[in-house]
Amino acid sequence: MDVYRNGDPLSGFVPSPAATLGQVLEALDLWLEAGEVIFAIEVDGEAFAAGDPALAGARPVTSISRLDIRTMPTEAVVTRLEEDARAAFEIIAAKLRRVRQGRAQPDPARERLLAEAMVELKLALELDQGILALGGRACGPTLGELEGPMTAALHAREAGRGDEAGRALGALEEILSRSTQDSARAS
Repeated sequence: MDVYRNGDPLSGFVPSPAATLGQVLEALDLWLEAGEVIFAIEVDGEAFAAGDPALAGARPVTSISRLDIRTMPTEAVVTRLEEDARAAFEIIAAKLRRVRQGRAQPDPARERLLAEAMVELKLALELDQGILALGGRACGPTLGELEGPMTAALHAREAGRGDEAGRALGALEEILSRSTQDSARAS
């Protein structure tokens, strides 16, 4: 297997023929310069994002001809992730705004949109935690800020109190928008 870093051959790195792709990727971390992280990977021309679960499998290196890794400074990755997180929180706030429009009547499309927004919120919060782990700044609200409006919206929706649920979703939307704006100003 030939290994390349940012298009250049990685000389001296020779993985054991018994190694798996996941083991090789872990070992490559030791070959990175200080402050550098892997952000993209190609295995025989097939592109993967760093951290893709498909890469952690037990694929033997003997089945791979070429491994390309792309690296960048941690600070650049953090900046990019912060931008992505802010955009995600803004999109979620916009979805909540759409859900609140015309809430007097049940609408399956709005219910799906709300479900999407909640799943995306979970993922955006996880992204935010990853940013913090890399030394960046939080781009969204804390769980403590979200707990009250989310609980109120859930209880009101379950009880069929649409106006109350709408107000709670509005509060959630406002929290998301405010935290995103605050984060953008701080960067």
